[in-house]
Amino acid sequence: MTVAQPETEPEEIRLTIGDVAISDHWLVSPAGTVPVAGTQWSTQHMWSTRRYLPGWAVVLCILTWWIFLLGFLWLLVREERTTGSILVTVTRPKFMHTMSFPVLTPGDAQRTEAAVARARQLAIMAS
Repeated sequence: MTVAQPETEPEEIRLTIGDVAISDHWLVSPAGTVPVAGTQWSTQHMWSTRRYLPGWAVVLCILTWWIFLLGFLWLLVREERTTGSILVTVTRPKFMHTMSFPVLTPGDAQRTEAAVARARQLAIMAS
């Protein structure tokens, strides 16, 4: 005769950051499942925004320089390009998981930082 085990309700997922799911009491990742209480979250920014002279501005400068030399104003045009990533690391005794998020705009970095701040709040509330 087997005794039926009562099924426990799965906890509601409060936050997902990359491949990590966080509920009120548990953190589930590919590295394993651990309690949220006592987790440490850190970020490492490895992205930058650079300004550069686009190629189309150089072409327009060459094509229009003869118009009262106003064509050279195209050389004042600048564009911005953001590249890189943010590394997010969550640690706990005998547990560590690192994720990398691409940054294509400064807003991507702000959204990642906001998600990590929320994860820190959940870790504090679980303690």
